[in-house]
Amino acid sequence: MKGDRHPKPDVEAALRRAERAHQRAATARDWAFILYPTRRPSEKESDAFDHSDALAGGEIGWEEDPSGVWFPCTVRAATVGEAVEWAVERLAAVGVLISDVRVALTDFRTAG
Repeated sequence: MKGDRHPKPDVEAALRRAERAHQRAATARDWAFILYPTRRPSEKESDAFDHSDALAGGEIGWEEDPSGVWFPCTVRAATVGEAVEWAVERLAAVGVLISDVRVALTDFRTAG
């Protein structure tokens, strides 16, 4: 109906999502953690990492030595779970699967 002042359900849902996102952003903090891949990334995966627009922000690093590869991360999110999920999804997009995550206990002591 033209001139209807009541929001449509999809508009209401979008407004609720926007409000939740705003609340999460207001409580967000930087989480530092390290991700370990299931195996050493291939040259193709390394190239994909280097050229990925989704990884260009610097939140996910790449470190390696003869014993292996790991990804130091600093991600802004409301919870450590959201931060880890964000990083794991971006690495999966370039073919790197994660088997382990390490978060310093001190990071939890300073949360809040």
